[in-house]
Order: sequence, then structure tokens, then C-alpha cells
Amino acid sequence: MAQKLYPNLVHSVAYALAETIEQPYPADKVLARMFKSTPQWGSRDRSFIAETTYDILRYLRRYTEPDIRPIPWIWVIGWHLQAAGCLLPDWEEWSDLPASPHGQEKKPLLLAIRESITDWMDKKDNPFMAIDGTVWSLHSTNRPPSFCV
Repeated sequence: MAQKLYPNLVHSVAYALAETIEQPYPADKVLARMFKSTPQWGSRDRSFIAETTYDILRYLRRYTEPDIRPIPWIWVIGWHLQAAGCLLPDWEEWSDLPASPHGQEKKPLLLAIRESITDWMDKKDNPFMAIDGTVWSLHSTNRPPSFCV
């Protein structure tokens, strides 16, 4: 993440997350409505908001328990950006940012949380699921085939 962070973009991600989790709105509709109401955002701004929102929604259990309310969305965004290797600016929102609930100082993450798989799939004893601590069947869909047809 080499993009410079702007407060309006970060707050827009927090708004999209709050609308998606705390209200019964789908994320794509929330983002579409937000992008339509703010035409001055360029493609980089829109892509930052969409990618950050979807990444946090996918890995939400890494940062917080979804049933605990209210969720501090600014902190969740800060933890996500730190995990992505982004250097956080000196903003008031992040001046007292606590350590992430699943930070490096804690025990290793469970497979379901680390790889963002559902609990029922994690409980199912699938021999193809975990080999050497990785989930090769999930990662294999994101690679090009190693053979030619």
C-alpha cells in the first residue's frame, strides 16, 4: 500500500463497514451508493475504498469479534493497514491505537481465522485442506495452471 492516506477515504471505509455489518445492507450496494454520491473520487480512491472494505470484511475475525458491539472501525482499519505494511499517519484517530487482538505477540491464529474459511469447513476433517500448515486447495484457485492443455 503505497497510496497516501486521506481522512475522507479512511472515514468512507469506516462508513461502508458500519453500514455493511451494523445495518443489513450488502457491501456492493453500499459502495455503489457511496461512489455514485461522490463523483469527485478518482479510480485510485475508489479502488482503495473498495479493496480495503472487502479485505476487512473477509478477514474481520482477525481484528475483532463480529458479535461485540460497538466495533471501533477506525481501529480495525488501522490494524488492517498495519498488517498490510502501511505506515499510519499521525492522526488523532490513531494516536491511541491499541495492539491488534490477534497481533504478533499472541499465539498463532487458528486456521479458520488465518485463511478466512468458515467454521463448518474448518471443523470438517478434510484431508486436502491443510498440508504443512497451508490451505493449498484455497490458494490453488488463485494461481495459473502449471501445465498447458
